[in-house]
Amino acid sequence: MSHLAPVQVYGQFGNYWSNDTVSRGIAAGLSACGVPVQIWDREGKYEGIYIYPDSAPIETGMGNGGAGVYVGYPHFSRDLLRGHSPQIGFFIAESSVIPREWGLAAAECDLVVVPSYWTRAAYVNAGVPAQQVMVVPHGLHPCYREGYNCKQLLQGRAYNFLHIAGARDFIARKGTPTLIEVFAKVAREEAERTEEFAQPWNLKLTIRTPPSPEIDQLVNRFDPDHQYIILDYHDAPLPPEEMTQYLGRGWAGLIQPSRAEAFGMCPVEARACSVPVILTAGHGHTMHVEHTVDEVVEMGAEASIKVNGIPGGQAPTFTAVSLEAALRNCLGNENHEGHIERAIGLVDGYYNRWAWPKLMLPVAAWLRKGRRR
Repeated sequence: MSHLAPVQVYGQFGNYWSNDTVSRGIAAGLSACGVPVQIWDREGKYEGIYIYPDSAPIETGMGNGGAGVYVGYPHFSRDLLRGHSPQIGFFIAESSVIPREWGLAAAECDLVVVPSYWTRAAYVNAGVPAQQVMVVPHGLHPCYREGYNCKQLLQGRAYNFLHIAGARDFIARKGTPTLIEVFAKVAREEAERTEEFAQPWNLKLTIRTPPSPEIDQLVNRFDPDHQYIILDYHDAPLPPEEMTQYLGRGWAGLIQPSRAEAFGMCPVEARACSVPVILTAGHGHTMHVEHTVDEVVEMGAEASIKVNGIPGGQAPTFTAVSLEAALRNCLGNENHEGHIERAIGLVDGYYNRWAWPKLMLPVAAWLRKGRRR
C-alpha cells in the first residue's frame, strides 16, 4: 500500500454534469495510482463513485491537514483548502482571459492542474507562476473501454447528426446558434439538390440540451416546420453507462463547433464509441483533435464571449461559412463513408489513451515527491 497520507478531494459527486464526472475520475485515477483518497461533496451526495481493480476503497467525508485537492473554479477553493498542505487546484476556464480574483486564488495553490494548454495560458497570464501549472487532460469513465461499434448500426440509416449543447445558458459557447442556422440551410438545400436527401427525414440534427427558450426561438426561426432539427430536452445528464448507449445509436457524426472549451469531453466520448466528429480546435479541443479522422472547423481571431462567471470573456471565433464547409465535406458520399471507417479504426486502443489512472500518474508522482514551493 502507499505510504502517502490520505488526500482530501473536494468536488461534486452527486450528479453527472462535467464537474461531477471529472471529480469522480480524478479520485478514481489517483486511487488507482496508489494514492489514498477521501472525497467530500458540499451537499453530501455521492453517486456513481467507482474504483479500478486493486485500488483501495474511496472514503467519503472531510479530513484535516494533509494534501488537499479542489476540483472546480479557483475562487471557491480558498476556504476548503485552508489548512491543507500541499494545496492542489484542478481548475478550468472557458475563456482565454480570467478574472484577477481567479488568478490570485489559483496562485495560492502549490500546484494548479488544468486540462489544456489553452487553459494553462489563461492562468499564467492571470499571474500564476508557470512552474506551478501542470497540464493533465480529462479522461474517460471505464465503461468506455467497451465503447460501441456503430458500423452495423449505420447501415441503411439516415444521416442523423448529434450536437450536445449541455447548458441552458451561454449557448454561444458551444456554437449552438450558428449550428442551427447552418444545419437548417444545408439540409434544406441538400433536400432540393439530391435525391438522397429529398425526404427531410434523411438528414437531421438532434440537439441534446436542457430546455432553452433561446434554442426554441432559433429552431423556430431557421427550421419553422421542424423538418431537420430535433430537440432532445433533458433536465439532467446521462450517467456514463447510459451515455455510451446513447452514443451507440448509430449517429452519422457528432458536431461540436464550440467557441470555448477548457477541454471538451464530448468528442472524446464520441470517438470511443466510433462516432465521427466535426469540431472546432482553437481551444481545449486542441488537446485531443484527431486531424486524420475528424472534420475540423476553421477558427479565427478571438473576440468577446459570455461564459459562466467571467466578465469580459474572450475566445476564438468561427464563421457560418467555415462550419458549412466542414459539414458539406462530411456529407459527401465518399467522404462520409471514409469518416465512418476511420472513426471505427480509431476505436482500438483509444480508451487506453484517455484512462484516468494513466492521466493521473504525473499528479501522483508530484504528491510522492512532497513538492512545495
